Amino acid sequence: MSRAPAPDPELLPAEIEVGERLRELGLDTALDLDAMAALSNVFRAANAARSQLERSVLTVHDLSFTAFTVLWVLWVWGEHEFRDVAANSGITKGTLTGVLSTLERRQLVERRRHDEDRRRLYVALTRRGTSLMSKLFVTFNRGESAIAAGLDPGERHELARLLRKLQRSVEGVDQSGPGNG
Repeated sequence: MSRAPAPDPELLPAEIEVGERLRELGLDTALDLDAMAALSNVFRAANAARSQLERSVLTVHDLSFTAFTVLWVLWVWGEHEFRDVAANSGITKGTLTGVLSTLERRQLVERRRHDEDRRRLYVALTRRGTSLMSKLFVTFNRGESAIAAGLDPGERHELARLLRKLQRSVEGVDQSGPGNG
């Protein structure tokens, strides 16, 4: 009877458990476990960072991560068409409608119709929204820095490079369809 190899000491407990379960199911040789580990760790790290930033920075301002992202998109790129704000924020137009309603009530954003084509809707920060983001972003970035503190500057740079490469790969899959690229 052969023994399973000792797990890599770098693995998270969840990764070890998943590997053991896949071996039990006989799937460990049929799957791309490195791809699974890479993507599941991207998801876990992103969710953990998002939760941490919401708790430590955004809750004080009564903002969700999604609301902050919408404000950030408008702060960086200025007034934009509704559909572009949704796309650049990584959310659906339906989600954006609800987020904007909340942000409008708080007088952080405003919507306006296009002068000639009333179907087109534009969104912009108000002065109050701009003021909030000017102050909040520095604090938010301190939170990002605290989360990334376990990485040295070279590792941060390399992680950013690799995640950009992964993003380009995802965009290529989206354009060609899975298995077509």
